[in-house]
Amino acid sequence: MNAVNEATEIRLLRTLEHLEARLQRIEQRMDIPVSAREEFDDIDPGYTGATDENEGQGLEYRIGRIWLPRIGVVVLTLGIVFLLTLPLSVLPHLIANTLGFVLSGMILAASAIWRKTFPEFARYLVGGGMLLLFFSTMRLHFFGADPVVPGITVEIVLLLLVVAVNLWLALRADSMFLAAMSMGMGFLAVLCSPADHVLLGGILFFVVLSSILAYRRRWSGLLSTTVCFAAVAHILWSLNNPLFGTESVIRSEPFVNLLYLLAYIAVTGVTNLRMSERDGEHHSVVFTAILIASLPLMVLFFLTLTTFSADLAMTQLLAFLVYAGLAVASWKRVSSRYPTFFYTMVGNLALSAAIFQQFAIPDNFLWLCLQSFVVISLAIWFRSRIIVVTNFMIFISIVFAYLVLVDSITAVSLAFGFVAVLSARIMNWQHDRLELKADMLRNAYLLTALFIFPYTLYHLLPSQYVSLSWVGIAALYYLLSKLLDNFKYRWMALTTLIAAVIHLMIAGTTSLEPTYRIISFIVVGIVLLGVSLLYFKSSAKQQATAQQEESARPGHPEPEK
Repeated sequence: MNAVNEATEIRLLRTLEHLEARLQRIEQRMDIPVSAREEFDDIDPGYTGATDENEGQGLEYRIGRIWLPRIGVVVLTLGIVFLLTLPLSVLPHLIANTLGFVLSGMILAASAIWRKTFPEFARYLVGGGMLLLFFSTMRLHFFGADPVVPGITVEIVLLLLVVAVNLWLALRADSMFLAAMSMGMGFLAVLCSPADHVLLGGILFFVVLSSILAYRRRWSGLLSTTVCFAAVAHILWSLNNPLFGTESVIRSEPFVNLLYLLAYIAVTGVTNLRMSERDGEHHSVVFTAILIASLPLMVLFFLTLTTFSADLAMTQLLAFLVYAGLAVASWKRVSSRYPTFFYTMVGNLALSAAIFQQFAIPDNFLWLCLQSFVVISLAIWFRSRIIVVTNFMIFISIVFAYLVLVDSITAVSLAFGFVAVLSARIMNWQHDRLELKADMLRNAYLLTALFIFPYTLYHLLPSQYVSLSWVGIAALYYLLSKLLDNFKYRWMALTTLIAAVIHLMIAGTTSLEPTYRIISFIVVGIVLLGVSLLYFKSSAKQQATAQQEESARPGHPEPEK
């Protein structure tokens, strides 16, 4: 105890020294005479604690007082639990079934003895004792050749009573550790039920209960732990509860279990949102959002890709709606950035899976393309540069996947060009809402359109119409440049015209019929001369405007007649 008190005094003195140094800097900047140092002149400089030995002692006591009892209780409890899961046929029946209760009582009695002298150590013993009591109660029905409690209903009631007692102790001690352990034991208790709806309803009950406790007690760690427990419990149920010795097979019914997964997401997501609204978006809120956006969806994907494949499209669409609702609520209520990003992206991942399941190639790429435009619209609403950049990478991946997977290019690929132009336009229109310089992304979208349109028309149209169609695209670019007053579309038009000329020179002199060759050359030549004439007129107009502005300046001499 003396060493502990000494370490505490050392920490206090080091804190006072830091405060003194900060006050001295403030006094020097404000030209105030320094007097604070005189109060500490009588302190021995050698007793500051700023030595490697004292720092090592502080770390040593922290490990010895905090981590060793936690690890020790877990290791001891697991050892006894492994002992209780054995048949113990060599022991008399009465001793085999009461051994766990006796050991649990001894651990709880020790915690009561040390409750006043070592309260933290006693709390760890309470957790170990209650966990041992829970597994001892489980042994009344499981792990033995002759169960004391043959009825599973009575066994589940007894297990839930142990959970209730442990939860009462957790609330009384205001211990999140004991509360999380209670939730874990609760999930394990309901996993004992052979009735699917009782089991799944029990998981949902403990999800709701832990969400309420996490919000009221400000236990953010409890909520994240519950998300993990719920996902593990559901996947164990889907594998036919292999923990209890049954054959591990993937369950194929009932379908409603997928809706329970969506309910876990909704309950924990809303709770995390309310905690973020009250306490701010700190790291635990973001970490919990990551778990909500990943673990239940992974279980949902596992089930819908295996035994519930016929229901994949509908369930993934529902998952998209749940995550999209959480994303919109996170942005509107607390302007949350990272949870909004995670919910948006995993929601659209679920929607993409539904599209792939519902539509065949290449129609699914059309819907994925339209989905990309919806995502970028949401990103601009959410002011999320992360979503904008991520969506562009996904859009480019979809374009490449389309070019690789489809057997032949169809008119569907034109949608990629239109979406690219619209995405660039909406980013330019709402650039003030984005907290990034989006010129590079806009240019990337426009370059995609610049490639997609000629490439698609090259594969769709007969060769004699390709050059003329590219000239038509260039005309549309010039029209957009005029309407939107954007020079980028003029560069796109020029590039497309040059590509049309190159294609005409190659194809027109080698493969085109004489009639189409003559028409193509004449039309392209007239267009090029017309465009050149427009550039001459525009240049002359700009020079005349510049001369008028120059002559209108005060003191500028008039031109000689």
